[in-house]
Amino acid sequence: MASEGDRNVGGTSGIVVDENRGRKESRQGDKRGRGAPRDTVASLAKRMVGVETSTSELKEQVECISLRRELEDLRSDVSLCKRVMASGGGNTSNIAPKVEVPNPSLFMRKRETRAVDDFLWEMEQYMDGVNIVDDASKIKTATRYLKDTTALWWRR
Repeated sequence: MASEGDRNVGGTSGIVVDENRGRKESRQGDKRGRGAPRDTVASLAKRMVGVETSTSELKEQVECISLRRELEDLRSDVSLCKRVMASGGGNTSNIAPKVEVPNPSLFMRKRETRAVDDFLWEMEQYMDGVNIVDDASKIKTATRYLKDTTALWWRR
């Protein structure tokens, strides 16, 4: 005997068709089909967490590299400042007001002790005023103010 779902096709009693056949399978397939997107969403969520973690790590590395570059720039600036200060350069006008220093008078063939003392004192004052500190520069500057016989004497 045929069940409720069975039907006689074309009036022949030999062929029986089950109308419910395949419905259970399709329903089960639907359940699997509905479960597959959930699995996909969960998989994508896991991937997103991994991408976010990688992104934050990359961001930290970029910030670290940026800070290193800034540190290197600051070190080079400090090094440059040290070199400028060691060479006596830099803007010293902020430290002390600029004062005009009169040139010393020329020393010409005078053999008086007082004249030599006056010339040396003027040269010291001049060199202090223009900030000549090393001995070699002082000697070169002083010899420029020798005239006549004293200049000849110095050249020998």
